[in-house]
Amino acid sequence: ALEGHQHAVVSASFSPDGTHVVTASLDNTARVWDLRGGRLSFVALEGHQGPVRPASFSPDGTRVVTASEDKTARVWDLQGERPSFVALEGHQDRVVSASFSPDGTHVVTASADMRAWDKTARVWDLRETRPSFVALEGHKGGVVSASFSPDGTYVVTASDDRTARLWDLRETRPSFVALEGHRSSVFSASFSPDGTYVVTASWDKTARVWYLRGGQATFVALEGHQNGVVSASFSPDGTHVVTASMDWTARVWPVFPDVNELIRLVSASLSRCLSQAQRDAYGLPTEHPAEDRNFIPPPTTDGRCPG
Repeated sequence: ALEGHQHAVVSASFSPDGTHVVTASLDNTARVWDLRGGRLSFVALEGHQGPVRPASFSPDGTRVVTASEDKTARVWDLQGERPSFVALEGHQDRVVSASFSPDGTHVVTASADMRAWDKTARVWDLRETRPSFVALEGHKGGVVSASFSPDGTYVVTASDDRTARLWDLRETRPSFVALEGHRSSVFSASFSPDGTYVVTASWDKTARVWYLRGGQATFVALEGHQNGVVSASFSPDGTHVVTASMDWTARVWPVFPDVNELIRLVSASLSRCLSQAQRDAYGLPTEHPAEDRNFIPPPTTDGRCPG
């Protein structure tokens, strides 16, 4: 057991190599636990003036970012004898989300409170001694989560204003695509492993899988929960989504490709003959069944499609 915090522990996550765990607590601290060896040891990350909600490692495992109700986030360097930190200051409400970009050079923070004074996310450049930021502004309610796309070029935010937004960071002033239609607060939004899809979770008892292409977003609704859906995320291979709900259940959903993309793929396959490996994989016959007018012949011995 990882024991010793003086209040509830609200977040815990592994380092990339699995040798450490970082915990975040309402006691205003985070702890980095060393799982190697027979006895657990930890390093305390102290100094926040309010509860620490999330805490997570950088991609290389050398730093931790913490987000606090004291309206700040901190990036902790774990490589020295004692942890040092850089404060990310300027939000007007509690910071409820903070995470690293895939290359570890940036952090995105999100701010939300019942008063909804802030309503922004910020992307911080850690390559500078005093990190500068780009504000992602425009939500009409608190921003409750923010995360990077797998390639680091986009951020998706979720808000109490019933929307999520997809921000393009390649622009000096990031533009956005609004993911609209939920009937209540959106609690979380995250990308699929390939960055093609976003899944959102909402208090309206649904999740939505959004397909993104050419500045447009279409969605498939995941319906059936009896209470608010508070989180949703993709499986590592992107073929399923898991949702968690206040109805005391979680659900695992299969994710199907965008209908137009599916039609394109099928059309491309049907425009040529199928290989023997494809026929074997899908259980298709090699000989022409007399009653099957849609039979697609296998390639000839030299690999060409018969006419």
